[in-house]
Amino acid sequence: MSEAFAQRTGGLSVRVAASVDAERLIGLFNESFRKSKDARTARWKYFDSPHGQSTTLLAEGPQGEPAGAYSYVYRRFTWRGQHVEIAQASDAMVHPSFRKRGIFTGLDDLCAEAAGRRGVPACFATAGRQSHHGFLKNGWREIGPYRTWIALFDTRRSLARRFGGAAALLSPLVGPVLALAGKRPKSDLGGHRAAPIDRFDARVTALFDAAKSRLPLVGVRDADWLNWRYVDTPTRKHRAFAITRGDAFVGYVVTEDGADSGYVVDLLGLDRAAEDAALRVGLADLRARGLPLAYVQSSRCPVLEDLFARNGLFPHPKRQPFRFVTPFIVRTFATPPDVQVPGADVLLDPTTWYILDGDRDVEHMSQDAPRGESR
Repeated sequence: MSEAFAQRTGGLSVRVAASVDAERLIGLFNESFRKSKDARTARWKYFDSPHGQSTTLLAEGPQGEPAGAYSYVYRRFTWRGQHVEIAQASDAMVHPSFRKRGIFTGLDDLCAEAAGRRGVPACFATAGRQSHHGFLKNGWREIGPYRTWIALFDTRRSLARRFGGAAALLSPLVGPVLALAGKRPKSDLGGHRAAPIDRFDARVTALFDAAKSRLPLVGVRDADWLNWRYVDTPTRKHRAFAITRGDAFVGYVVTEDGADSGYVVDLLGLDRAAEDAALRVGLADLRARGLPLAYVQSSRCPVLEDLFARNGLFPHPKRQPFRFVTPFIVRTFATPPDVQVPGADVLLDPTTWYILDGDRDVEHMSQDAPRGESR
């Protein structure tokens, strides 16, 4: 591995990174993306997931200095109720001093080989502006947009934020028009109740097991993964709520907010009524925090898009690439013949992927991560 990579990159070496490399990885991350994270983020993201430690590769220069790094983060999924492991590309980072040397494409190919040997049929990502071209040149396919949907709470404040104070005068006209068009968020819980979740427990694992057969290709949402993803994070920005119907646990929703915007980052319901209640509880939480609007972002999954539309959300009117409409990309791999996995027709179909912000590699969407923009 190291010899071929050295020839490709002009003498650089590569090795598998471990938790002890967290400081080096996060330093490279901060330098590459102009962030200010600490080593907790690297340990949490690459090495602590209960669904399996990532394949994280570290490229080093002649003096052992970090030149680049890249990860495939593994996640258990189900397809038609059957388990399959899928990878997510995370943090393709190259130090400014070592760019234009083929580091990203070299690391991507090495990660792809490792994933294929592991029996992983595909890797997905939402491409950023800088990485998009490199992904597509290296065997990735853009299969559809990852879109932003809006729940509008306060028409006046939302228009003023977007167009300035004078535009807010239009709110008495815009609000009723949106209401007539069914584009105002609904709030009735239909007999469901909500309560905060401090930690996820076995009830959510049972919920996922009961719901998975009616969902397409979906990341497993068991208690261990949800606690890692939303509770035991470095920044602890998320809030989670349980949805009950009578005595039954039938759904959950996760929210976050920052910079005067709110985000519904994950939800799951036993059935359509529970999905509606989960989304409405999340929106009610964000509205109660005085926010003028909330965002939900997803793949082109019909289950999700129908959920958003029937609850009064609408796609963001701006189609700005890499912000409100981000490329959803997939790379497929050859796997051992004895491994049963979905075919390319499934993996390259954007409607089969049940993906929300919580399924992506960013810890949170607000503040230091520009809204809706992938790294």
